[in-house]
Amino acid sequence: PDPHGTVYARSRDAAGVWETNATRVDANPNIAGIAGTKNADGSMHIFAAVPGSGIWHRKAWEANATQIDTNPNVKAVTAASLPNGTMHVFAVIEGSGVWTRTRAANGVWNNNAVHLDSNPAIDGISATGLADGTIHFFGLVPGSGIWERTRNANGVWNTNANQIDTNDSISDIASAALPDGTLHVFGAI
Repeated sequence: PDPHGTVYARSRDAAGVWETNATRVDANPNIAGIAGTKNADGSMHIFAAVPGSGIWHRKAWEANATQIDTNPNVKAVTAASLPNGTMHVFAVIEGSGVWTRTRAANGVWNNNAVHLDSNPAIDGISATGLADGTIHFFGLVPGSGIWERTRNANGVWNTNANQIDTNDSISDIASAALPDGTLHVFGAI
């Protein structure tokens, strides 16, 4: 994927008022994709996919990002957090499918990524952590629709993906969950 540019953030306070100006939180001009998540401790985290370099992580707009994955073929990134403080990052690796890496509640990242899905056609991704400790990962396969994989609260991923939408015109996806366990998946057509 082509680099898009630097990353800016704009915040809304609890009263619903948005900041007047956005703040640049990452000046790297080679970022091709971003993902953000809120951890259980309330901290914000952003992940940047940088082609040729890998995935970079920044907590609450720290001055410097930390490289958490060195695969140069990263195409897309998404992230999800769980109530136990773990964070999960997912990446589409060109020609290889989807890989995931976990950060423990103590802040330590797994040494190695785990191959979650070997379908090389997966193009768009989204993931959401629920209050019950499950993670729902969604992969967009152009011409096929949206597929879901679920990780149970014990950390075990289902072995097969479940197709949840057969619309072959979907071009991008996003997902979000509510505290009551309701899960929403959005598709751009």
